[in-house]
Amino acid sequence: MNPPSRLRVSRVVLGCMFPARLSQAEIEHIVHAAHDAGITSFDTAPLYDFHRGEEQLGRALRGRWERVQILTKAGLRWDSSHG
Repeated sequence: MNPPSRLRVSRVVLGCMFPARLSQAEIEHIVHAAHDAGITSFDTAPLYDFHRGEEQLGRALRGRWERVQILTKAGLRWDSSHG
């Protein structure tokens, strides 16, 4: 039998496809406010602004990595032959 997982996904997950008009400081404010309110799970994907969203989320979560879960998608492609 496998030991129980310590992974605890929060009831509310913050979607992190941030509008391009937001600054890094604004994104950090949103992410920190969500985390401080109890959200520990953050949804992102490589397709969100062509990796920029993941990079922004990573910077916003600096120092909080051990207390959060990053949920992402795999298999998304973007190039001239796939649109």
